[in-house]
Amino acid sequence: MNGVKVTEGFIYYNNRKEGISQFFCILEEINNSNGWLDIGVISAPIIEKLVYDEDCIGIEILPIAKLDYGNYLVLDYKNEISEPQVCVLDYEESEDFNPITYFVSNSFETLISSI
Repeated sequence: MNGVKVTEGFIYYNNRKEGISQFFCILEEINNSNGWLDIGVISAPIIEKLVYDEDCIGIEILPIAKLDYGNYLVLDYKNEISEPQVCVLDYEESEDFNPITYFVSNSFETLISSI
C-alpha cells in the first residue's frame, strides 16, 4: 500500500498548527480493507469542494492527506498545473465551487523535507 500513517508530523498555516493523520493512496483495487484510503474514494463525496469552476471537468484540488481536525492537505493546481502548491483545504469554511485553502508550501518536496 502506498498510503502512510503519520506518527509525528505537523503542518503550519495561517497561524495554525495541525497534525497530519493519514496520507491517502492510489489503489488498483479499492474493494479491500484499505479502499477507504484511496484518493478517488476520498474525493468523490467532496468533489464540489475540490473545484473553483463548476464547468471544470475533473478536479483542481487533489486531497493527499487527512488532517487531525477534519481538514485536508491538498495539491492545488489552480495557478500552476506542472507544480501545484500544497495547501490546506478548510472543509468547514469551503462551499460548493468555492474552496477555501491556506498556503503551506510551494511544492510537495518542500513539504516533505519540512515534516
